[in-house]
Amino acid sequence: MLPWVAEVAHEMHIPSAFLAIQCATSFAIYHSYFNCQDGPFFHEHIKILEQDCKPCVLVNTFNELEEASIKVVDSTNVIPIGPLIPSAFSDGNDPTDKSFGGNFFAIPEKDCIQWLDSKPEKSVVYVSIGSFVALKKEER
Repeated sequence: MLPWVAEVAHEMHIPSAFLAIQCATSFAIYHSYFNCQDGPFFHEHIKILEQDCKPCVLVNTFNELEEASIKVVDSTNVIPIGPLIPSAFSDGNDPTDKSFGGNFFAIPEKDCIQWLDSKPEKSVVYVSIGSFVALKKEER
């Protein structure tokens, strides 16, 4: 929803990936449609993605399920990373599977600081997707 993030990464030569939370087939349809039509914010993402010679898109699927759809957008490196929702939330076959989600506040602060201290200086980027902020024009 914030296409400018990918643009900043591109300008700074930082590798980035677009997370399409839908399946590969949906992404392929959106990609095809918005390449020939003006549309909402997804169109902006497509334009920014195509600034890279082989942009990376993560999709909520696995290769065996949507192999053809993963390959159809040949100008893009479509990487399946799903399913993103464990069985406890979809089919309920494994009620012990609670791997979905996370709680930043449940992690002791000392563990976060220790992890950050183990990384090289200025090598960690924090991105919050949990809130919405209206940025001033000069901040974009």
